[in-house]
Amino acid sequence: MTAEQPEENTSGPAADAELRADIERTRQELGETVEALAAKTDVKTRARKKVSQAKEQATARAAAAQEQAAARIDVARAQVADKAATAKQKALSASRPTAEHVQGSAEVAGAEAWQALPDRVQNAARQAAETARRANPGVLAAIAAATLLAVIAIVRRSRK
Repeated sequence: MTAEQPEENTSGPAADAELRADIERTRQELGETVEALAAKTDVKTRARKKVSQAKEQATARAAAAQEQAAARIDVARAQVADKAATAKQKALSASRPTAEHVQGSAEVAGAEAWQALPDRVQNAARQAAETARRANPGVLAAIAAATLLAVIAIVRRSRK
């Protein structure tokens, strides 16, 4: 003889409330699933998010590069100022400087200052000089004057 299991009560207010709660949970889960699927198929939004992330990364990298460049420029300025001060001291320490001695000191100071400049600045100066050579002598003189003024300004700043 087998024992029969008692039959569950599938009707009544408690069963109806439980059924409605189960239906509501299923609807919520289905809604969440549909939202997740819609988000995966929304290519425009996903692309916009990736572009936004790429912009943020590029901005951060650019800011870091700018900070590095500023730091390198400051170091180069200090080196140029030191080299110029050293060259000036050498020139002043000579008892009777001759024109050759002054010219030699200026060439040494110029070469040392040139070596202290970052590669990018040297390349830009070379390109400007090449462009000036191709142009006319007036442009070359203007570039030389501008360069001289820039060096004088750097030296004066380093004295302060």
